[in-house]
Amino acid sequence: HQVSIALKEKEVFSLLNTSKFDMVLLDVCLPQMNGIALTKLIRLGVEFSVDNDIPIIGLSANVDPIEMKECIVAGMNDYFTKPINNELLLHKINELASKKLKNSTNKIHDFNF
Repeated sequence: HQVSIALKEKEVFSLLNTSKFDMVLLDVCLPQMNGIALTKLIRLGVEFSVDNDIPIIGLSANVDPIEMKECIVAGMNDYFTKPINNELLLHKINELASKKLKNSTNKIHDFNF
């Protein structure tokens, strides 16, 4: 698998409209548009050519349960707080990728770092 990094929401817009992705790891606190608002746009399928059912995992330094709930309500599939437990994150990535595989014909690869 290939990883792409976007530091600002304009870069996210560009990447999601020009490349195919299997999953999005999204920082909740982007500089101008937060990850919750961006997730809502992805789920609406209006701004992007990406599959609006793409798995989205939110990442945040905030351990506030209200923010976590807002992320899930916005359409994120899961939410991890920083510092991130790599083992748990990789487990979640594989779990979401396995679910996506059931709905497609793509091969799945386990992530082992």
